[in-house]
Amino acid sequence: VILDESGLILTNHHVVADIDRIHVKISPSIESPTHEFIASVVAYDTQSDLALIQIRTNLELPVIQFGTSSDILLGEPVVAIGNAYGYEDTITRGVVSAKKRRVQLNDEQYYENLLQTDASINPGNSGGPLVNIYGEVIGINTLIRGMNTGIGFAVPINLAKRISDMLIKDGKVTRAWLGVSITTLREDVELRDLAVGVEDGVVVRQFIPGGPAENSNLQLADVITSIDGKKVKSAEELKRAIRYKTAGDSIKIGLMRDGNSMEILFETGAFPEEFTPVTRARRVEDKNSNKPVIA
Repeated sequence: VILDESGLILTNHHVVADIDRIHVKISPSIESPTHEFIASVVAYDTQSDLALIQIRTNLELPVIQFGTSSDILLGEPVVAIGNAYGYEDTITRGVVSAKKRRVQLNDEQYYENLLQTDASINPGNSGGPLVNIYGEVIGINTLIRGMNTGIGFAVPINLAKRISDMLIKDGKVTRAWLGVSITTLREDVELRDLAVGVEDGVVVRQFIPGGPAENSNLQLADVITSIDGKKVKSAEELKRAIRYKTAGDSIKIGLMRDGNSMEILFETGAFPEEFTPVTRARRVEDKNSNKPVIA
């Protein structure tokens, strides 16, 4: 996906990772001959599987038109474009099957907030655009779930643009965090019956040493119910809400504490680039199987 006339291109990180040379072939129009370039990697983000590469040319490059992923409807028709199995300029069509999918790759890596589509996505589609009926990009095709399943996934374009903007500006992605370990209240068998006056929310189970929560007004066993006025019902929802913030942002956290509803101001920190979950920290003892989430 060509972002601008300077030759900046957005693709998947796994497309360009651990290779010696990147070849980019471009036809500025259907009638134009194909031009080939050697590209360099500008920056990348492994967590979102996105990367920026750069080519140098005096050609007038065709720049993609962006749509928005904030108003996508289930069942909305979409088209996937890519080089499926090496067949260049392959176009497949389908619909948006689901939104906000969480896809687990292994014990350590997963992707969140993905669009799911049944437009056929195959090896060679990675990094290509998922477009709406207006030809606007609404996602970056990234994953498939098995061959010939009709289940493919794309990074929503709003997230891809946010990531690419940070990569262009800073050369890296700095994610916000609270510095807490949290569980979903409904799944927390130890505390859900003790939480007075609230049915849905997220329990603060642990403070991560050195994280911003240690010097904040949050307390252990607080039940967080909203972030900046938007309700959060699960640990994953809260994590997504925080990740969309910028490190250093001041946010309003709505919570229940000892049966009382309140709102506190909280300044987010920068999620550590190298983070290893801690086993010893100031915490509420967790005796259930509801696996905590770091936010």
